[in-house]
This record gives sequence, C-alpha cells and structure tokens, in this order.
Amino acid sequence: MKSQNISYGWVVTILLALMWGGVGLNRLGIAYLMPKIVPQFHFALWQVGIIISGLSMTWAISSYVGGYYADRIGRKKVMVPAYLATSVFTAITGLATGFWSLLFLRELTGLGDGVGWQAGEALISDNLPYRYWGVAQTIFSGGYTLVGAGVGAYVMTRLAEAWSWQGAFLVIGLYGIVIGLILLFVLDPKKEKVVQHAGGREHLRGYAELFRSAKFWYAAAIQTLGVGWLTGFAGFAALFLTKVQHIPFVEVGSMLSVWGLVGFAGQLFLGWLTDHVGRRPVLAGAGLVNGAALLLLSHVILPPGIIFVLLGISGACGYAVIPISAATVVNEVVNPRDKAKAMGLANGTAVVLGTFVFPIILGFVASASGLANAIAVIGVIILLVFPLALLLGESRKPELAQAGIEVAE
Repeated sequence: MKSQNISYGWVVTILLALMWGGVGLNRLGIAYLMPKIVPQFHFALWQVGIIISGLSMTWAISSYVGGYYADRIGRKKVMVPAYLATSVFTAITGLATGFWSLLFLRELTGLGDGVGWQAGEALISDNLPYRYWGVAQTIFSGGYTLVGAGVGAYVMTRLAEAWSWQGAFLVIGLYGIVIGLILLFVLDPKKEKVVQHAGGREHLRGYAELFRSAKFWYAAAIQTLGVGWLTGFAGFAALFLTKVQHIPFVEVGSMLSVWGLVGFAGQLFLGWLTDHVGRRPVLAGAGLVNGAALLLLSHVILPPGIIFVLLGISGACGYAVIPISAATVVNEVVNPRDKAKAMGLANGTAVVLGTFVFPIILGFVASASGLANAIAVIGVIILLVFPLALLLGESRKPELAQAGIEVAE
C-alpha cells in the first residue's frame, strides 16, 4: 500500500475516532447527568435503567440494516447522513418533559448511532494494512472512551452544574454536526473496498456463513459482555458513587473522567499489545482484572484515592475488550465481503442484550437490593470474558502481519 494511502487511512481513523467520541457523548452523557435528571422528573431507579437502555432497540435495528448496506452501497453513504441525524436528535434531547418524551428522543437518537460502528471499522480495514488493524481499530473505538467518557464526564457534569443538563446536550449535538460535516467533505468513497459486483442475494448468503461460524459468535458474545459492562457501569456509576461511596457530584465527574482517560490509554496499549502477543491472552486477562476490580469496589467503602485507582483499572481493561472482539477479531474470522454486515450483526446482538436488556435488569436489581449489588453484577458479567476468550482461541495471523498483507485483498 502506498504511503499516501496509508496517510489517508490514519486521517480517516482520527476523524472516525472524533465521530465515535460524539456517539460516546450522547450515549454516556445521559448517565453522567442522572443525578440532575432524576430529581427533576422524580424517576425511580427502574426508570433510570430503562432510560439508560433507551435507544438500544433502534441502535440494534440500525446496526443490522446499516451493516448490510455499508457492504452493499458503501460506508460513507450510510454513515455520514446517519451521524448528522443522530447529532440533531442529541441537540434537542433537552426538550424532554418527562419519562416518555425523554425515552422517545433517545430512541430517535439510536437510529443514527447504530450505523457508525461497523461502517467506521470497515473503513479502517479498507484503508490500512493488516499489521495496523489492532491499534487503528482501537483508536477508533478509543474516541468513545476519550471524548465520551474521559472528556465528556468532566465537561458535561460541569456544564450541567453551571448551566443545565439540557444545555449540555445542546453542546454535544453541535459538536456532532461539525464532525459530521467534516467527514462529508473528507471521506472518499472511491477508496472503500466494497464488492461492486456482489448482488443482494450474495450479500444475504453471507449471513448464512456468519451463523455457522463458532468463532464469530464467541467474539459477538465477548462484545455483548463488554458493552454490558460499559453501559451498565456508566449508567449507574454516578448514582453509586454519590449514594454509596458518598462522593460529591462534581468530584464524581472527575472520577469518571479518570475512568475514561485511563481507559483510553489502556485501550490503546492493549490494542497495540494484541498486534504482538495475540488477541486471546489480552481479552482473557482484561476480563479477569476488570471483574476483580469492580467486585472490590462494589461492597467496600473506600477512600477516594483507591476509588480512582480501581476506576482506572476497570476502564483500562474494559474499554479494550469491545474493539478487539467486535472489530479486530471479527474482521479476521469472516469473509472480507461480509465484514461490515458481520460487525453489524455482532453489534446489533450486543446492543439488544448488553445495552437494552442488561441495564433494565440492573435497574430492578438496584431497586430491589441496592446499587452496590448492581455494581457487583456488572463485575461478574465482565469476568465471563475470561472463559469465552479461551473458547474463542487465537485469531491473529502473524504471518500476514509480518508480510504486510491486507486480509481485505
């Protein structure tokens, strides 16, 4: 691959990371602001779980549909309009007047959110050699962590404190519109590796191959646990830290910012590490360490310094699980023709179970037995990554990485 094409691939990767950061802001931001939203609308904890899971069903549907069309008609054509639409709906989230209107606006936001993951990860594998996939696809996913969790937790809590939670959503919506317009002018559809001669029936046959692939479903299961950890912990962390660990609201923003920023650093390091030692050992170790950290945090009243450390450990290990399993591994174990639809199928399934069903269950657990038990359940869920990673086996192809060969070709 020519050096100028590689440079374009890295530019695309950075822009996609900023785009996915906007998705992180609108996805995680609702949870950060729950200490402000709950008293205004008098939500019960089970309603908090439903709002946090809100947009998951429309996200899942758009993941399935978006992955199919990203492989068939192109990445840019489906991704950029969807992202601009979701940014508009994010900006107007503050118009909600109660539970049902807030849930409705969140579901509208999910229609665009679900498209970006698989189209973006496919674009990266279209434009960068195989030897860079692990770190580049982690950088893309890392935008969610850095912007959505790291910067977002700090900025949004302070915007809400100084202005309003409605104003915070307006700001992140405008951010998304700006990034979407930049992508509109920068992305070149001619550099996408879409199989032009493949018809609709051929693309549909690709799903049959995916359903028969055990490795694909192990990777999808790990992604489901990863997004369950992310959505569940992000959704209840602010309430847990304020009500159980007795941390002031503004300081909670700083703690969750550390969770995101250290998570981003860990995400990059572990993504790079998978390119050198393999996917399986990194996934297994990340699940084990993350689960242990959350189980300790859940039922022991700790000083703020120890909480910072445990949040950093959890973020560093947890955020890496999703891109490694859902993008890098999936790209390695499926037909290149089907990579966007494969990520769409895995992502849609993970969203239904991990970000729709799981937060609702957590909401009822928190209502029935307390926030500490809800956090403990999250710890147990992410621990299950360990045995699944062992069952998955190793997907990395070191001989291709050393030769600089692109799987997509």
